[in-house]
Amino acid sequence: MADGAVAEAPQALVREAWWQAATVDSSAVNRTLQRLWSAIAESRHRVAGRHRGAADGALMRTRTINLIAIADTAEDADRIKQIVSALSEFFPSRTVILIRRGASTFGGGLQVAVSVKEQPTSRAQAPIRFETITVAAPADREELLGSVASPVLVPELPDFVWCPNTSIADSTLLQELLPITDRLIVDTSLVQDPSTVLPFLAATIAEDRDQLFLSDAAWTRLRPWRQTIAQFFDQTSTQPYLERIEEVGVRYAAVGADGRSGLTAGLLTAGWLATRLGWRAPGEELVRSREGWKLTLRAGSRGRSREVIMTLKATDDPVAATCLKSVAIEAGGDTPAIFRVERVSEEGIATTSDGPAPVSRIVYARTPDDGRLLSMELREFGSDPIYEQALAFAANLWPEGVTA
Repeated sequence: MADGAVAEAPQALVREAWWQAATVDSSAVNRTLQRLWSAIAESRHRVAGRHRGAADGALMRTRTINLIAIADTAEDADRIKQIVSALSEFFPSRTVILIRRGASTFGGGLQVAVSVKEQPTSRAQAPIRFETITVAAPADREELLGSVASPVLVPELPDFVWCPNTSIADSTLLQELLPITDRLIVDTSLVQDPSTVLPFLAATIAEDRDQLFLSDAAWTRLRPWRQTIAQFFDQTSTQPYLERIEEVGVRYAAVGADGRSGLTAGLLTAGWLATRLGWRAPGEELVRSREGWKLTLRAGSRGRSREVIMTLKATDDPVAATCLKSVAIEAGGDTPAIFRVERVSEEGIATTSDGPAPVSRIVYARTPDDGRLLSMELREFGSDPIYEQALAFAANLWPEGVTA
């Protein structure tokens, strides 16, 4: 076993230990954590000149949740660790990072790293403390990780599983973790083939609706879009237009350099509108068209239904980030109207309408970064039935085998 102090941001105290083993011994992990926290207490004692008892008392940590993160590579694990250790508002008591594809030089065993970090705050409050346990399996041996997490989690706390990568539907590790998971957090903006992942997520929730809750960062990024679209129809004068919608155009972010896109955000927007307004897609899926992708929906009561044309189109406009560029809703009838929401900058979304109550304004709505998104997801402990309905609808829209 090797120990070391790691250079960190000014005033942050970090200690680590690492070793290789055939299995993970929870007693050894807990002893190592206590030893590393004691080392940090000693460092703080020397700097502050306080007696040892005062330093030890400061080591008490508030218990919130356990976070299990699935990483494909060591580079992914480093990124996850940086995001988690930068949280300041709500953060896990203990984070376990499981690396599916570690180096092939472990001799068939596991590589274990245990680290603790104490980050002073700028306010007169107790410092923020993080415990991270990272376990890497040799390449193509992720089955070794299935039983690793449970023994090293803090007992009697909610267990959140975070899978910030594309390995959602095809990960045997995730399948093994689901029985102990209270909440699964994913980011489907990373998904290249929604026809596989969205049905998997929808089926997973349907099978275990009362025990497993699901969060998707792609849905969370849509929150200001859903709010601003709904506000168009808050007034009595605009509500009749909901029954006269003929076309909806969604422009979403194309695949960027980081592999993310706004495709699933576009599909979830379609699912949200359809399920809120009672639209149906009887046996249909999106088809290619000059406008990108096209879907014919049915609205109104059966026998007296009308068509609603939904189009989704990718855009390279950088302000769309990993979400949407615009949503345009066109209503017909004697007094047609267009209701439009469009991202015009990294910070702002413009809303315009030319109906009976014209609107033209800019709403502050910055797309949250990964750290902010994770902080938001960690605060959620219940289900979101509106998301679940939108997901179930969107899961059937994308053609099988087609990538973003």
